[in-house]
Amino acid sequence: MDLEKFTQKAQQAIVGAQAIAGEYSHGQIEPQHLLLALLRQSEGIVPQIIQKLEAKPDEMSLALAGELERKPKVYGATTQVGLSRELNRAINEAEAVARRMHDEYVSTEHLLLALTGTHGG
Repeated sequence: MDLEKFTQKAQQAIVGAQAIAGEYSHGQIEPQHLLLALLRQSEGIVPQIIQKLEAKPDEMSLALAGELERKPKVYGATTQVGLSRELNRAINEAEAVARRMHDEYVSTEHLLLALTGTHGG
């Protein structure tokens, strides 16, 4: 993953996902962490997309937070938290979606499409 090929908002979401994984003491960054980071971007497009689908980003965030709270925690030596296999796969898919759409950069929309599996690929 070359972060230089990601928009600023997409980079912020990935960094945010890492921070969220740390908040919950999780050993890996999972797709749920990234989705929660995307939903928390108040100035981002993802909450707007969710609202257009007549869903509530705040309610989705609370549900995701509850799901993350139930995941196993890792305690002890703090090391760099890495991407899970599932999240790595989703990020690779987001890169593929961007290529198929002839976009130069991976955006939060590409990440959302990859996370939800609605990329038509």
